Amino acid sequence: MRQRPFAGFGLLVALLLTVLPVLGRPAAAQNDLGLGQDNSYESPQFGYSVAWGDDWTARTRDVTSNEGGFDTLTLRSGAGTLRISGQSSDDVTAAEAVERRIGIEIDSDDDIVSEDLESDVPTADLQVGRSTILIEGHTLEDEGAVLVLVLTARESNFDDALASVQDQVLINDSPILAGESLGTAGVPTEEATEEATETPVDLVPTEEATEEPTEEATEEATEAPTEEATEAATAEATETNVVGNTYTSPVYGYSFEWDEDLWTVSYESADDTSDALQLTADTGSMFIWSWDGYGDDPVACLDGESDYYENEDPTISDWVPAENADGEPIRDEGRDYAYGVYRLTYTDPDDENAEPVELVDYIECRSIPDQDAVVIIFGSAPPDQYNDHLDNLLDVADTIAFGEAPVVDETPESTPEDVTPEDVTPESGLSGSTYTSPSFGFSLEIPSSWTVEDEQLDANDERLMLSNGVSDVTLWATDSYAGDLEGCIGYVIDGVTLQDMEIDRTADGGPFRGSDANGAYANFVYTGDAGEQRAFFVACRYIVEDESVLILTQDVAYDDYTSQRQERRALQDAIVLP
Repeated sequence: MRQRPFAGFGLLVALLLTVLPVLGRPAAAQNDLGLGQDNSYESPQFGYSVAWGDDWTARTRDVTSNEGGFDTLTLRSGAGTLRISGQSSDDVTAAEAVERRIGIEIDSDDDIVSEDLESDVPTADLQVGRSTILIEGHTLEDEGAVLVLVLTARESNFDDALASVQDQVLINDSPILAGESLGTAGVPTEEATEEATETPVDLVPTEEATEEPTEEATEEATEAPTEEATEAATAEATETNVVGNTYTSPVYGYSFEWDEDLWTVSYESADDTSDALQLTADTGSMFIWSWDGYGDDPVACLDGESDYYENEDPTISDWVPAENADGEPIRDEGRDYAYGVYRLTYTDPDDENAEPVELVDYIECRSIPDQDAVVIIFGSAPPDQYNDHLDNLLDVADTIAFGEAPVVDETPESTPEDVTPEDVTPESGLSGSTYTSPSFGFSLEIPSSWTVEDEQLDANDERLMLSNGVSDVTLWATDSYAGDLEGCIGYVIDGVTLQDMEIDRTADGGPFRGSDANGAYANFVYTGDAGEQRAFFVACRYIVEDESVLILTQDVAYDDYTSQRQERRALQDAIVLP
């Protein structure tokens, strides 16, 4: 049970205590998506395990779990990419799953070098552009799952990639991509067992494999602080990270400020993985703190905090999501943020005569750029004060700026003015009807028939969502994929869970995919929520070859696909690459 270390501050503090966790609680062995901290993974829905050696890496953004759909893990190395996707065996056979994957990967039937869908382990060898692709399907009877394994590598690197997989990657303790059923593919080699199951490694990818931050930068972000720094961070009375009406995180380097006429500082703390500041106002209290227990996943953070207060905090009852006027939960999420609003009843555990108090809580989680941690913003107030309290809280939250984590052997002195532009999430690329990518430099003059629905910006990962009332289009620029354009289509589809999705067919019965002046493309069909047939179009083009891609997706009713093609092409043709 989490302890409540802030007793004695009165009612306003008690309001915050309904959502206050103990700082520095131990990190879970694996996150909500199944990714462990020791080169391991366990499927959240099906329970199969994956372990790998240190030639392979997995990032949080390469792991997905969609309830009722796929659990997908992507492993990367300098030689190739391995995707492991699991789904219920009630929905598909291994042969059907491999056949469906073939349709996603190929441009034409000529890309199929060989296939065997009749054996116990259906397989296919493909040559798509410059990439060699090996697909293998497995049925896991005990887990009730079908797995599809897809190894993709440049033709010149494929043998090395395959050998590395067979040597270092295990599923349910068995080697893979040997053409044999899992569990019967032989005893793992001593080298594979040691590398895949006994030698924990840093999950941060190498610079060569993923072009993520350098080893030097990673060490600055993840090393445990020295004893001297820890003592400085945890000293409560003699040292503070508050200067006037500003606060700078001693662990992760973010800063924020507040109106001194509204807020007063009530509490401050820090240790080697977390720091926190509490503010109180007439309307209620707020608490801004950071933690590495959820990695950099804001959705896992929001779900984890909500789950705790709903199921594990004995001081709270009747925890439910608050709803808007349409009866929908008040919640939103993106790549770097997630927030939700909740109703609850709080009972003070230190006062046996205390009456239960009805409260409304606001929880927001934000990823900290280049850090494996999140900032968590809590606010709590009685229902009749909540709206005013939220306005005051958001005024503070809007000032949060992210900078570099302080050097651990120096006393932090930075203020919001010290934050440099490259350390901050990019500002909007929109100016009137023109969009200019902050990170990648391409531009788009948005046609008048389209409206901007949302803009999500992270450094080197940007999404612009547009709609014309019939089609929904997303422009996604990212350096998270750097392979062939044909493989980019599969990369996108791996992260999508749409009912009964399969490749569309042309008039002559071939797969609806190919390439043109706008790069590689494919069209898929799926069943919408109302049972209607819908089209999901994907196109990929390079921004910088082998470094970054611009992905366009179009979601539209299938009957409207033909008439909406020109609308989408107008958008594609308006894109100007740097």
